[in-house]
Amino acid sequence: MNKVYLFRPKSIFGQVICWVTGCKYSHSAIEYKGVMYHSSETEGSDFNEVPADVFKGPWGMRRAHTVLEFEGNLDNWLEEMYNTHFDWYGMVGWLFKAENKKKFYCFEAAWKALQEADIVGEQPDFLTGCVIEKAFQTHD
Repeated sequence: MNKVYLFRPKSIFGQVICWVTGCKYSHSAIEYKGVMYHSSETEGSDFNEVPADVFKGPWGMRRAHTVLEFEGNLDNWLEEMYNTHFDWYGMVGWLFKAENKKKFYCFEAAWKALQEADIVGEQPDFLTGCVIEKAFQTHD
């Protein structure tokens, strides 16, 4: 079972993300075949795997507040995403319509995983964890 984890903020930067976006989530990660992946501005800027224990326990970097489980083969998604760079412009690009199609921030990576599994369609211009959660809950 694949999973998209949505996290509430544990840092000032995360709180700023929530305030700007009006969403309760500041980060996301994807679990595929038992391995966690994410793109983070604070733990290195490439999209790659992270030890699962980084996200778990009371002293973990973050604890997931919402977990979206789904089926699907994500091999192509992982091949495309692995080691791509963090998309700073994309993270705020909805303000300026600026983004780099070869870089991804955490919510873009999660959206692409759900696209690969045919759960969501075209990526909206304004993408947050709340948008992902709502699209997941309303898919056919």
